[in-house]
Amino acid sequence: MSYLLLFLCGSVTALPYVCEYLFFLPYFSIVPLFVIAKRKKSAYRHGLCFSMGYYLVVYHWFCYLYPMDFAGISKGGSVGVIALAWVGLSLLQ
Repeated sequence: MSYLLLFLCGSVTALPYVCEYLFFLPYFSIVPLFVIAKRKKSAYRHGLCFSMGYYLVVYHWFCYLYPMDFAGISKGGSVGVIALAWVGLSLLQ
């Protein structure tokens, strides 16, 4: 349950990158990260869930690369490349 909450809080923290008028949300959405991650054993996993939600929203701009005709990739292939970049880089972070 706490992992899902942290994932959602990470997503809410990144929303000002998408909609700039939501600038006040990170002030409230970072608080659960510090409250839940107090336990040192699972702090890394909690931070990982938070950052996964954060980067999935931040990397939304990969969708603007579709279609990737400029690189000579078909439309189906460009969907795969964009999905791999969006999810893969979020997991890498």
